[in-house]
Amino acid sequence: MDATIRDGRSETVRELYRATFGTILNTLQEDRDLLAAQAFDIADGLSQHLDQYDGELDQYSFLLWELSILEPASRFIVLTSKYRKLIRYRIHQELASSMVDVALSEEDALQEVHLLIFQLIDSLTKRGAARLPTRLSALIRRHCGFIHKKRSNRARIVAEAGESIGSRGVAILTAAELASQRFDQTDGEDGYYRSETVKQASWGYRSA
Repeated sequence: MDATIRDGRSETVRELYRATFGTILNTLQEDRDLLAAQAFDIADGLSQHLDQYDGELDQYSFLLWELSILEPASRFIVLTSKYRKLIRYRIHQELASSMVDVALSEEDALQEVHLLIFQLIDSLTKRGAARLPTRLSALIRRHCGFIHKKRSNRARIVAEAGESIGSRGVAILTAAELASQRFDQTDGEDGYYRSETVKQASWGYRSA
């Protein structure tokens, strides 16, 4: 796309965002579980993702796109706010149970868990036999198990390959050794899928 056309489209999208800001803010504020400040932060945060919009340049199409993002974002904020203490407690409990993981920053683990919650918001909040706190605890337990296995594998590989560590303290691992660090976890019931790399969610979140 020509740079001039691209810049023109970007400006039009920004104008659509400004023109619809009041509408999306009012829509978010209808959710009684959201605080007014949270509703504003969600609507305001959308401005960081305008470059992702590739639809028609009319208000109706743009509003549909906005709502497709804001609705799960608002559910995510409500869920993580309501269960903030539970999430932090479960992460602390799971990591503290292993000497391999105890040195891991709980804040880093919290950010990963928040990303997973956002990615799985639909399956976590759907009706089912398990209560939401139970589902959250199970997700955190599985994710911390993933962290434990990955860190244990790395510690074992480095210990077994001591002669391969160069003067700079960097282990030179074979392809087979690297492959042994990678694994997937799946759980069909909760739609849980976890691979070694946590993909960035499409919505930014700053933990409280």
